[in-house]
Amino acid sequence: MKDQFNFEQFEEIESYLAGSLSQSKKEYFEQQMKKNKTLHEETSAIHSAQQLIKDYCYEEEVKESFQKMLREQDVEKRIHFGYYYMRLAAVFIAGLIVASIGIQFATIHPQDLLSDLQPYEASVKRGDVTAEASMQAAYQEQDYKTCLKLYQNLEAPTLQAQMLSAQAHFNLHQTRQAVQQFQGLRASDHVFYSQIAEWYLAFAYLETGEIKEAKQIFDSIKQNPDHLMHSEYSTWMEWKLKLLHWKS
Repeated sequence: MKDQFNFEQFEEIESYLAGSLSQSKKEYFEQQMKKNKTLHEETSAIHSAQQLIKDYCYEEEVKESFQKMLREQDVEKRIHFGYYYMRLAAVFIAGLIVASIGIQFATIHPQDLLSDLQPYEASVKRGDVTAEASMQAAYQEQDYKTCLKLYQNLEAPTLQAQMLSAQAHFNLHQTRQAVQQFQGLRASDHVFYSQIAEWYLAFAYLETGEIKEAKQIFDSIKQNPDHLMHSEYSTWMEWKLKLLHWKS
């Protein structure tokens, strides 16, 4: 991570959050966020900070403090106002975060973590007319009921078919069935399906209210840097899970 603050990137993030980017720049920025996890996390952090300031009605105080700070700096120092602004924001937001913990604790809900989950994507091979390919196509079209019907007709479902079935149940909020299938996949010897199933199993536990079980899985993933989903478990997610665990 660079020590020097990238003010141009900060301005771009601010413009994106304010909705002032052109459509083409907005789409490009969103593509970059999908590729750049750090950019995505920075954007989320700034958005959260802005929301805290707005929620606590401190917008005018921040603006006034920022203007006063600029007036007190000489011309040379004003060139680096981004650095001073971030110092001010860091101190100010730290106080807001402390003040907001009680509210976050009172309002935290499993859905706050479930909203961070990226849907499982299934690839469909062109020209493949097998029953499993039809199942994959139905899943891709979000026709989860048809996906499950096709799964029942498979004589020897592959791990991919089992994953699609579990995901279909999960998306239909048939969570108990999803949990059973995710557990089965987690126990398989196939690293990809085992670890992907483990990730989604943790979220399924959140939906059923089994917070302790979910936390055990997330903690295990965090402690294993070789886990396929290790980098997906962000500090922000960890914080929300801790609040949820304390509340349960």
